[in-house]
Amino acid sequence: MNRRVVSWSVVSALLIGSGFLLQQELNIFIQDLTKLFIDQRLLVIYGRSLTISLATTIIAMVAGLILSYFLLETSLPMGGFFRGVYFWPIILPAYFFATAWLAWLGDLGILKEGPFRITGEGGCI
Repeated sequence: MNRRVVSWSVVSALLIGSGFLLQQELNIFIQDLTKLFIDQRLLVIYGRSLTISLATTIIAMVAGLILSYFLLETSLPMGGFFRGVYFWPIILPAYFFATAWLAWLGDLGILKEGPFRITGEGGCI
């Protein structure tokens, strides 16, 4: 057989199988959502959570756009400091995540017995 025919048949078989699995999982997901949202209390809770997250995202986006404009288009005093502050939202989640793991493992004594200290910014990076 031709290599091109074999490769296209393999690709088509993979796509058909993947499509079938995706369709089954989508049906299960939709059934779970309909069961979940039958309860009116859950709709209110999820609606409020969605509203809070959307509002936070929109406010952060607008504030980021405004701050980006002033940071790039104007000559601010201490511009280097503000550029550093601008990257804090990228760095802080990893820092807090690592700090939480270190606190948990430190309470168990696993890190206290080790020969090295990985606390601080260097350990997070």
